[in-house]
Amino acid sequence: MNLMTYSTAEYALLFKALSDETRLKILNMLSGAELCACHLLEAFNITQPTLSYHMKILTECELVFARKEASWMFYTLNEEKIASIAALLTGIVPDAPVAPDASIAPAVSVSAAATAAPTNNESGNRCCKK
Repeated sequence: MNLMTYSTAEYALLFKALSDETRLKILNMLSGAELCACHLLEAFNITQPTLSYHMKILTECELVFARKEASWMFYTLNEEKIASIAALLTGIVPDAPVAPDASIAPAVSVSAAATAAPTNNESGNRCCKK
């Protein structure tokens, strides 16, 4: 029985993307809603180029979808791709218990403002921050 939806090479890239603690935290944060890059950046002690590097890896293997609105990048989780990984792992070890791991919880809680659509800020520029 073949449990693989994708090629072994594609799964290798997916698992490589999942092998980083920061990227796991990003995926966890995105499990709740679409987020702007600026809100993801606020949650980590990293630079904007470092976040871009992580997001490039996550989008290239299609774990995350990206869309640009004006000068802002928004990211959402590719639930279909995540489900295929879960199905593969469940098929390999069908009776293994699945328990959430508290160690990959987001570094900060995502506020309602973080999930809101872009608005005009005080200077009249469109931005995702309220």
